[in-house]
Amino acid sequence: MSKLAKNMDANAPALVDTGKSPFVIEYLMVMSSGLRHMAYMDDAGKWRDAYNRRELPGPVKILG
Repeated sequence: MSKLAKNMDANAPALVDTGKSPFVIEYLMVMSSGLRHMAYMDDAGKWRDAYNRRELPGPVKILG
């Protein structure tokens, strides 16, 4: 067993699930204007395309 494996503890703070996402931006698959996009919601509450950061037009539906 490696030294690193011996030091890994399942109860270590870094491995405890806090219920929060570790990601700064959460990307979701959405449908907008009949097209699928990987997208995120910005701080202003607008949906933006993950690749070019353009605001998505019309209503946005989160896909399953």
